[in-house]
Amino acid sequence: MVDKNDEFKKKHVNDVFLARGGFIELSTIIEKKLNEILLNIGKKKNLKGMWFKKKAKSVEDLMLELNPEIKGEEFKPLQDFVRLRNIFAHAPIKWDEQKLEFDSEGEYKKFFEGKSEWKDFNYVGEYYSHLVGGVIMLLEKFIIYHNIHKQMKTEINKSVFGKDLFPEMEEKIYRIGNELKQNMEEKRKSLRSERKSGDEFGFGP
Repeated sequence: MVDKNDEFKKKHVNDVFLARGGFIELSTIIEKKLNEILLNIGKKKNLKGMWFKKKAKSVEDLMLELNPEIKGEEFKPLQDFVRLRNIFAHAPIKWDEQKLEFDSEGEYKKFFEGKSEWKDFNYVGEYYSHLVGGVIMLLEKFIIYHNIHKQMKTEINKSVFGKDLFPEMEEKIYRIGNELKQNMEEKRKSLRSERKSGDEFGFGP
């Protein structure tokens, strides 16, 4: 007698292999984009030993740093992608069931916290195929925002000073601002001192 579980596994094993392989391939595309952002925009010198999850979180932090107006929910596609990547990479299929489900117990339970529907292999397959577009759009939008922002600063510097002085100009403006602040404070102290002296000799208001 043929085991029903064996028949079920033979019927779907190729689908599972293809889906896992496809997701990992998409992950390499996303990771390449994360690397590009961290190296070129974040000015990271070395990403060696940096896991995918850490790269994604570093990109989130960088986005918030350079564009504080970005909303937290905009990171959801990337955050979900990171979690699904762990599921596809680590969680096995429960071949003893007559439906395609990931093993969500024991050491794999952490991957499914608050997302019980992610146990369903077919549901996750459809979801991540839509998710990839959202992740790429988020990353590309940030790259475009950064490039436009950088270009605007460059154009302003060139039009005013004839060359790109940024970021040197930022440092100079900051220094000049501090000097003006100190001068103003000294003048206030001097005026207060003069008024006090005038009061003593009957010259006050």
